[in-house]
Amino acid sequence: MSKIIHLSLTENDVDQIIDGLCVREKAWLQTAMLMRGEQPDDPSVCEECSSEEEAVTIAAHYSQIINKIEEQRGC
Repeated sequence: MSKIIHLSLTENDVDQIIDGLCVREKAWLQTAMLMRGEQPDDPSVCEECSSEEEAVTIAAHYSQIINKIEEQRGC
């Protein structure tokens, strides 16, 4: 089990973290599109991976992190 870490950050810092995580999530969703043979909006952000499933799994993990932070922030 992972260790739980509590942080004290300004609201602006939290917004910046969420923004960065959203960028990473989008890159992995774009990668999944590419792996499916679709044309992503911005192929330059695509990551290296071995399958569409891997890209979707990583994107979903970013989404879970974003949701956890937003829940704790009270959005």
